[in-house]
Amino acid sequence: MTDRDKTISFIPDRLNQEPVIFKGMTNTELFIVIGTSFVFWLVLCVFIGALFGAALVGVGGAVLLTMLSVVLIGNRLQIIKRQLPDGVHTVMFKRWLQQRGILNAGFCLRTGSWDIRRHRRK
Repeated sequence: MTDRDKTISFIPDRLNQEPVIFKGMTNTELFIVIGTSFVFWLVLCVFIGALFGAALVGVGGAVLLTMLSVVLIGNRLQIIKRQLPDGVHTVMFKRWLQQRGILNAGFCLRTGSWDIRRHRRK
């Protein structure tokens, strides 16, 4: 067997990227969506359940609404990610947060003309 027979004739492009797990979401994105939606729905459903005297029912409601949220957010992410390079959706989300003043991601959002303050000599 020669050295030429031992080498790989192709270069895998997506070897270092996270695999898609569910509805176009990677493992990290899926856990972020599950965690944030569960905390949001748990607080809301337990509060509403406590108003009616059945706070434990709020936990069940939070689980059901979390599953619904994962499906709906997964569908939305599939639409956003379609025809875009990998990772652009996270940049778009950080930019959206910066435009609303929630996060300072370091993007330059100033519109207008830029000047280097040099003038032609007469």
